Amino acid sequence: IELEKGLTEVIIRIRNLKQKDFSDLSMNPKEINEKIDPDENFLLYNQVKTTVTTYFIKIKEIMESLDKGKIIDYEELQHQMKSAYKKIKSGNKSKSEVFYSLSEKLHKVTLQEIIFCQVIVCYFIQSCEVFDATT
Repeated sequence: IELEKGLTEVIIRIRNLKQKDFSDLSMNPKEINEKIDPDENFLLYNQVKTTVTTYFIKIKEIMESLDKGKIIDYEELQHQMKSAYKKIKSGNKSKSEVFYSLSEKLHKVTLQEIIFCQVIVCYFIQSCEVFDATT
């Protein structure tokens, strides 16, 4: 699965954000605990929740801007992330392994720092392309 080439630009813009860029933003992540059970994996749950709380709104703004500028195709990127998730998930990996596999895949495609690739994966967890709600 080839991920959207413009994703590198998204990560570069995230990497260049400063603390002042977040001052008026607040995000209350919804349903993260339905996707990652905090009793099973509190570390991953906390990492995703904290990252989503900080970055989600800003990433959404960046993605919308790049989509309007035709630098990325946001809808295609959503489909690609969902497909990459399903492919990795089919290997019966734990949620942590899926998270790190997706992050590593983004790292290889974009050649950007892994921590920013993890921020992107967290965004797609909140957006429902990665991890299904537990029944």
